[in-house]
Amino acid sequence: MGRQFHPPRVAGLVEVIAWLSAAGFLLGYLGKSWWGFDLLSHFRVQYAGALACSAAILALSKRPRLAILALAASCGIALTLIPFSKSPPARAKAGHALTIVSFNVNTANTRHGEALEYLLKTDADVIFLMEVSEEWIRDLHPLIAKYPFHLESPRDDNFGVAMYSRRPFERAQVTEFGPVEVPVVEAELNLGGSKLQLVGLHTLPPINALHSKLRNEELLHYAELAARADPPTVLMGDFNLTPFSPWFAEILRRSTLSDTAANFVWSPTWMRNSVVLGLRIDQMLIPNSFTLISREIGPACGSDHCPVEVRLSLPAIP
Repeated sequence: MGRQFHPPRVAGLVEVIAWLSAAGFLLGYLGKSWWGFDLLSHFRVQYAGALACSAAILALSKRPRLAILALAASCGIALTLIPFSKSPPARAKAGHALTIVSFNVNTANTRHGEALEYLLKTDADVIFLMEVSEEWIRDLHPLIAKYPFHLESPRDDNFGVAMYSRRPFERAQVTEFGPVEVPVVEAELNLGGSKLQLVGLHTLPPINALHSKLRNEELLHYAELAARADPPTVLMGDFNLTPFSPWFAEILRRSTLSDTAANFVWSPTWMRNSVVLGLRIDQMLIPNSFTLISREIGPACGSDHCPVEVRLSLPAIP
């Protein structure tokens, strides 16, 4: 005899999911007080979706009051997403155009040929790569014919970095930040009189209190440097942080940079095919004086991350 379906049990489980979703959303606002709360802050879109589905199931289960509460909570969370979906304001006439690709290729990813084909096809001016190993560097060697100016720092762990440019570097180096010596790429380009500084980061994943602390320290350090930098700075890479974290707002405030994905609420770059786990943790922040022409998410090419492709226009030289 098969198992019987028990609507009350299903409704009870859905009610628990609804309450947990609402609690996770609210606790996320306390992300600066504890790293665990900060982890909860990243799933705001998922909370809204879970509450909307819960409302429908509770209504079908003849629990109208709970259904209304779940629907109201979902709508409330949805309203908080509006500030994250505003189009960037129009800016002054621009000068040089520049296309930048930032891609965490994943050290364990074996589809090197597919990634190489994608990178060549983008025809970007600058490519910043993370999680590159010696094997990755070897298989991506054909990039050098198109990008003669390059900086490569492969590692056996997940923190190897590389940057490739079609335009000469005036300065380029890999520095190490913090006690665990996380590598950071710092490069400066001269674009026909306009100078631009590029900072590529791959922060520690916030899997515990220490890693979260070190991640925040690194991001805030370079945010403050960007605010004081001359020339203007583009900050990019795998931040291991979504825009819904209170720390992200702090980064924008301290850096005075703009989020290139401000008009894309649901644009996950990590675990993109997962409705539950998909998050936008790969970022590219640009100076307010720059014009954002386009921003796209590229194919994963076997990685757990997707590349971020941004096309910018720099301010015209007077």
